[in-house]
Amino acid sequence: MKVKLASGISLLLIAGSSDDGQRNANADRLSAPTYYIAARARTCAPDVINAFGVSNLPAGSLLSLEVSEFDDNAWREYSPTTHVALDREGYFAASIKPSGGKRFRQNLLLVVRFATYDPRQPSGVLNELGPRGEKLVATDNPQAEQVSGPNYVLETIARVPFCGNPQP
Repeated sequence: MKVKLASGISLLLIAGSSDDGQRNANADRLSAPTYYIAARARTCAPDVINAFGVSNLPAGSLLSLEVSEFDDNAWREYSPTTHVALDREGYFAASIKPSGGKRFRQNLLLVVRFATYDPRQPSGVLNELGPRGEKLVATDNPQAEQVSGPNYVLETIARVPFCGNPQP
């Protein structure tokens, strides 16, 4: 009996460790203590950044993606806002173009934000998270912050990789 259990565990570990680019088959068993967004800039060229990520926000939630850099206590924007919806499994992907006349370069930041008000979310999302996103902070959430009065947002930042020749 010990042998069967040990070999069963080995098979599980081998099957679970394959890295063939497929989504996790056991995702329905994974959980997190709070809502989250994880994002990455997959590829970058001076004229486009391909971003992807995952979240446990409700399916259909609309995320806002921007490419920026720090500018003292504010942001310097390199792209217009791109909106993308989470699919049924919680994944998203987008191609982001720079603002007129700008070119992407290395070490910019991909900012991914969820807010209930910009863009306006589907009613099912608002029902689950509250009209002002108040259920985002039901637990201590390091990605949630209060903005403008009683409104809450979820935000994450990812570093943009090398995008061609650095600008002087």
